[in-house]
Amino acid sequence: AIFKILLEISPTKRLSQYLIRYGGGNSSLIRVDWSSANVPGFVRLPFSQEYIDVNMVLQPRLRGHLVNLAKPHLPVQPVVSFPASFHVDLCISVASSSAEPPFPYEKDRMSVLYLKEHESFSGCVDRYEIMAADGYHDLLPNATCVPQVSCVDAAVSADTPVAAGKKRKTPSTAAPVELKAQRSDKEEEGTCKSDNNDYEIMEKSVDKYDTSNKGELKSIVDPSFSRKYPGVMEAAFRVLDYLYLHPSHAPWVEGAGLLLAAESCYGNEAIMNLHRPHYLRQSFSKTDLSAIPADENTRECFVYGVGYGSSTFGTVAEQVAYREWTAEMQIIADAIEKELVHKFSADPSVDVNGHLNELEVISFYDWKKITFHRDQSYSAEGKFCSNNCQKQHTCTCIFVVGDERILEFQLFWGKQKVSHPEALKKITLSHGALFFLHPEDEEDVMRQIFEMNERTHFKHRNNGVKGGLLSIGLVFRACVQRRSVYKGTGQLVLTSKNSKSTKTKRKCERKMKEYEQCWSKRNMDEYLKDKYLSMKQRHHRG
Repeated sequence: AIFKILLEISPTKRLSQYLIRYGGGNSSLIRVDWSSANVPGFVRLPFSQEYIDVNMVLQPRLRGHLVNLAKPHLPVQPVVSFPASFHVDLCISVASSSAEPPFPYEKDRMSVLYLKEHESFSGCVDRYEIMAADGYHDLLPNATCVPQVSCVDAAVSADTPVAAGKKRKTPSTAAPVELKAQRSDKEEEGTCKSDNNDYEIMEKSVDKYDTSNKGELKSIVDPSFSRKYPGVMEAAFRVLDYLYLHPSHAPWVEGAGLLLAAESCYGNEAIMNLHRPHYLRQSFSKTDLSAIPADENTRECFVYGVGYGSSTFGTVAEQVAYREWTAEMQIIADAIEKELVHKFSADPSVDVNGHLNELEVISFYDWKKITFHRDQSYSAEGKFCSNNCQKQHTCTCIFVVGDERILEFQLFWGKQKVSHPEALKKITLSHGALFFLHPEDEEDVMRQIFEMNERTHFKHRNNGVKGGLLSIGLVFRACVQRRSVYKGTGQLVLTSKNSKSTKTKRKCERKMKEYEQCWSKRNMDEYLKDKYLSMKQRHHRG
């Protein structure tokens, strides 16, 4: 019933947040993660990154157990001690019009509720989470939506825990202003092949999103991120110590150290991931606590780079692993999420409500690079593909540690580079900076400034660093796809189909065994350890 109520409050579009005032100092902020999946026979309203501020009068349901209360409201419990659930036996009698003055509320009597709509069962709650109104989780977008209803007669009956908050952004008491720039969700999702083409970028540092953009590059970098959040750099180096200060090992071995993988592309000879010309990649992911694992030895986690049956390019499934998310990673993710809200809450094309749940640690050394590519896949018609792991309309966020490198962006029309002063841009990624890859840069859209009657998109690449240097990126994403992995090692749990032996798998298995027994493994471990410690000495004062 909760989604029905929200849509009756705003019947023309789905909003990101709903601020509800009950009177008597009580209020709730409902933040919604709407599903974007296509459901046959179901037409979705357009989505807008706005909030709506309404008064509600709640009345006890006839013959309900709250019928004798004079002014019922959703209960607010202390954050540290709220019940597992309670029953709300109320119905909404009146929702305010924009002409009514907002009810006053007390900052310590606000509840913040995150709701996620089920991908397969529209209108049903997939999971919910109670958050504190701490000045971050209750931060509102800059744009408001004018209430279009004066009366709602909808029943509420749900088992829902609600927690108290502390501080929040105070919304304006004046009548809300209509949001001028709106954007609809992309309704159609098709399956398509991943865009694994080449990788290239402008000196561009922006504090907040610029709504005047007409097709130029929107990705930005914040060079001062680590200075604003002093704890993130120490947390990052603890993550990197875990990887670089311990011997490397195979993905089926539990413990600290770089995970090895033998890779073979297009049937070529297998090569170890430490030696390949492309960057080194290590994966970590949050456990989805709402999902039920197959058994006590596995967990369900959010993943990136594993589409429908595919994995990191050239890596066989047996050698793919997603290790556990740590407290240090959460420290960095919390700071990044605050910056996402600060920088992009005014941008209707960016979803700032998705929680970061997947981390790729990418390392550039000895001229390792990545060629022109897009992180997300799009169909020939320019539609966001359903096999993408990352949530649509979310930024890819890269926290940079170590030596400076240059990220290049190039505008493409199909597979052809576009020649224009704004088509090639470069961004400097320096130690402590936070880079935001804007989702619209990769979309196939008409871009006004290029005066082309064709859809274009940006791709990016990185040519790495010189031989003695080391540049590392902690790449955070909000992902929607999940996979079963084994606890401890993080190895993928394979189906009978994926576990079948192939020529490529046998080739990679032989290469892994040879490398583990070879004297060069120890030398490479020491080489990378020394390179990392030298970088840490250059950049870290801790």
